[in-house]
Amino acid sequence: MKFIVFDIETQGLREEALALAEPFKDYEPLPPFDPKSVKIGNLKDADKIAAKIRAEEEAYPQKVKEHKETYNKAKFEYETKIVSTAALNALCARVIAIGVKDEKSETIISGEEASILKSFWELYGTRTETFIGWNINTFDIPFLVRRSWACGVIVPNIFNGRFLNSKFLDLMEKFACGEYGYKLSLDKAAQFLGVPGKYKGDCAGDTFADKYLSADPVFKAEAEEYLKCDLRATWNVAERLFAAEKKEDLENEFC
Repeated sequence: MKFIVFDIETQGLREEALALAEPFKDYEPLPPFDPKSVKIGNLKDADKIAAKIRAEEEAYPQKVKEHKETYNKAKFEYETKIVSTAALNALCARVIAIGVKDEKSETIISGEEASILKSFWELYGTRTETFIGWNINTFDIPFLVRRSWACGVIVPNIFNGRFLNSKFLDLMEKFACGEYGYKLSLDKAAQFLGVPGKYKGDCAGDTFADKYLSADPVFKAEAEEYLKCDLRATWNVAERLFAAEKKEDLENEFC
């Protein structure tokens, strides 16, 4: 089997992600200071009671400030959690790069999102090899299709009914050996097979976008190497999983 490995990289969009999520509860300010709310306990002395009320009134602005800070912290943590997973959802993220690897080269398709998508589908239409990747059936392909629809980019007929056609193959599903719902990371699969895995430097999926889009050439180069390592890891896993098919292809060539 001859194949092309591909992998997409995405960037979460903060405002779009927050718009999709349940809004954080509205801020409820503390009411104005009320002397009647002060608990005086067993105090009987009028001066001591007045002093206690005065002390709490003087401390009240700080209490109001802390109340506001607590709300802001909770809202920030809530929104940060939402935005942290935005890159996985085509409704609130965009494609910023697609890595492609064949037997001869490694290429990164970049530029404006619509241009990236158009270039990928054109590549798909002109190549005869099987397009493979890790977990592409539940992430890469649906993401590419939905973003193409959003950008007005024509998607070729890649479906056979509600399933992908045979020109796409998900390596994770092959690794699952028919086990329903099986999930495993690419890096763990590579480790299991004893082949080189993912990038070990200072770049990961959650930092890729910032580094790839950075004006700093060092950061950009690091992000590109991260993507290329993913391509190589997928290629290495594919060669192991398709060893029998490749052997058969070679034998047929010399028959």
